[in-house]
Amino acid sequence: MTTMLNKYRFLIKHLPKYPSRSRDRLLILVREDFRANRNETNPKKLQLFQSEVDAGKFSIQPICMMIRGHL
Repeated sequence: MTTMLNKYRFLIKHLPKYPSRSRDRLLILVREDFRANRNETNPKKLQLFQSEVDAGKFSIQPICMMIRGHL
């Protein structure tokens, strides 16, 4: 659970820098998704949530690195 929490924190921290018109909506959706599923114990659902969070992190991470000047 702590790794999922760290991934959600990463998304919440870096979404405001994401160059998209819908970034505010995405931020709200990430927060709502976390709150709705934070007490989930079903391993299959947790695996699904983790893959969704990983996909979001994978798409945001390169942009954040470019903004910071790492590329």
